[in-house]
Amino acid sequence: MTKESCEMKRFKLQAALVAIFSELIRRGDILEKASRVVKSIVRLERVMHRLLLVLSIGLLFSDAAHRRLHAQDAVPIPIKGTTYFVNNSDAKASDSNDGRVAQFDRASGSGPWKTIGKATQTMSAGDATKVHAGTYKESNVRFRNSGTADAPIQLLSADPLAAVILDGSNAPDAIGIQLTNGRSHIVIDGLTIQNMPRAGIATDEDTQIPFTNLVLRNLRLRQNGHGLELSVIDRFTLYRVRAHKNGIDGLRLQGSSRQPASGGRIVDCRSYDNGSNGLTVLRGRAIVIANSTLSSNGNLGVQIGEEGHAEHKGQGITIKSCTSHNNQGDGFSLFTGSQNNVLEDSEAYKNRRFGFLVLGSEKNEIRGNAAFGNTEEGFVLIHSSHNTLSNNVSHHHGVNGFSVTERSSQNTLSNNESHSNGMRGFLVAGQATSNTIRKNNAHHNMILGFGVYEQAKNNLFEDNNVHDNIYHAFALLHDAHENHFVGNVVHHNNACGFYLETSRKNRFTKNVLHHNKLDGFAVIHESTGNVFQENTAHHNNVHGFLSDSSSVQAEWSQNNKAKNNGQGGFAIIDIKDIQNLRAYTK
Repeated sequence: MTKESCEMKRFKLQAALVAIFSELIRRGDILEKASRVVKSIVRLERVMHRLLLVLSIGLLFSDAAHRRLHAQDAVPIPIKGTTYFVNNSDAKASDSNDGRVAQFDRASGSGPWKTIGKATQTMSAGDATKVHAGTYKESNVRFRNSGTADAPIQLLSADPLAAVILDGSNAPDAIGIQLTNGRSHIVIDGLTIQNMPRAGIATDEDTQIPFTNLVLRNLRLRQNGHGLELSVIDRFTLYRVRAHKNGIDGLRLQGSSRQPASGGRIVDCRSYDNGSNGLTVLRGRAIVIANSTLSSNGNLGVQIGEEGHAEHKGQGITIKSCTSHNNQGDGFSLFTGSQNNVLEDSEAYKNRRFGFLVLGSEKNEIRGNAAFGNTEEGFVLIHSSHNTLSNNVSHHHGVNGFSVTERSSQNTLSNNESHSNGMRGFLVAGQATSNTIRKNNAHHNMILGFGVYEQAKNNLFEDNNVHDNIYHAFALLHDAHENHFVGNVVHHNNACGFYLETSRKNRFTKNVLHHNKLDGFAVIHESTGNVFQENTAHHNNVHGFLSDSSSVQAEWSQNNKAKNNGQGGFAIIDIKDIQNLRAYTK
């Protein structure tokens, strides 16, 4: 059994234990049953037992906090005006009725309406309409009036367990429900809207009046153009909205140059099998997206902003406890100009490109997330600055766990773990400058722990733990220069601890390299001007410090320590003898 398969079994076992603990928590008997379950499943280290117990208790409090946080979204809103009824299954239903009863009453002559459109054209502030199960062949339904903060207008399913379907089949260029002229304080709850060529629900993007206090919940939006297309909205809630098999985006929010889409909450929503994105937010500000799943979409799971269009940036958006998987593009993407956003406690897996992408964006916090099994990479920074990535886990990607590339600068990556990736744990390349990579763990990657390439300059690599990678722990190539490596612990890699080729003026201070299968340091092929101070190399299979004749490091034996290495502490070899060493570098 390989180390990698052992690691996967341990990972799956831990996940199974956490799931069991979570279930026991829900049943309320965690303290008694947790001990029995742990002992019966596997003989793990006592430390792991304690960690899992702590995690399980944390899940208890987290779940309770989630229920408190989102309870407000599920509570029915009081009806303060008249209650109306729509029921097209009643043979006597008619829009000429008064709409005051659910079934026609011959004695009073009162009866339900036949169409949803009649209800939306009649209701005023405080009124509600309960729509009975059935398929309503209507489109372009519009509200005539707005509600108020204390008395919203409500369009409701009469029975949450029965399907109320608004169907736009054969209606050209149709929208299911269209909000116009800044209609506000409106609740739509419990409807299915389908087969609308433009959108299931949409606001008028040309209005100068923002739509405020919209509550859309328990909706199913399917086989429309966009599932939901809201423009110029302020203070809105999407709760338990299901958008699937729409031709373009499942959920799309867009502000204007005057009014961003702002102050909204997207909670417990699912958007899947849509032609383009699961969720798109353009010109968004101060929006919370929580406990939602975006999956199997034709492009991105979540798109914030737009590449090359800084005017569409997202600001102050929080994405928390969301899952994005099996999308054809990235799981989560922050595009040009987006700033001060937070992505936390979320998962991105099995996406066809990246798990998390930050492109042309700054001052975002990405923390406590997991990315695994994406086709290309886990976390990617491109041309981005002043971002913080901390306490994330990235593994089993086709290429890299983390990448900082294309002039990305002044980003901080700390306390992240990257393992079992197809190429590298971390890549810093493409003139990436002045980034701080501190206290990360890179292990069991198929080629390198860290790749520092292509004029990467002035980056700090400090206190990282790099071990058990298939080739080198660190490889510096293609004029990586003026970087500083401090206090890293590098051990049990299958080639060298540090490998330098055509890289110059880097500084190595107080690093510890041990039990690597080749050399501790290998500095070759015109790698000049590098400085080594107070490093220790011991128990490496070949040399502690190795240089070829083009990269002689005359001073390193004076202030570094090498002991118990297989073929000696310090060595200089001829440049023609380095081909075997270079074969380990990708």
